[in-house]
Amino acid sequence: MKQLSLGIFIAYSIFLLIMTHLPIEQLPPTQTSDKLLHLCAYGFQGLLVSLCLITYRPFRWRSLFYCFLGLCLFGALDEMTQALVGRLPEWLDWCADIAGISAGLAIAAVLKILKKV
Repeated sequence: MKQLSLGIFIAYSIFLLIMTHLPIEQLPPTQTSDKLLHLCAYGFQGLLVSLCLITYRPFRWRSLFYCFLGLCLFGALDEMTQALVGRLPEWLDWCADIAGISAGLAIAAVLKILKKV
């Protein structure tokens, strides 16, 4: 289970980078808000990291914090490098990324609290 959760997280992160770096013309049209897509995509990534945290080692709050920082950095780099393929980086997209990461990681925190009770 440990290798599977890590493998899924890595594969999803690569998929996320590919999708966010496709030229805008190659993306399918959607009527969903761009910010909602960022929130959901990074929320799922945060959820996958939560799964890794739960399966890999005893849960520590510090680990959750480091994962938060790492994913926020990943999101920032993702957003900044989109200009290389002709897309427009936006601070609000990164804010939506952070909100999604927070929601995904909150699941690990809730599971930790519920497990203790």
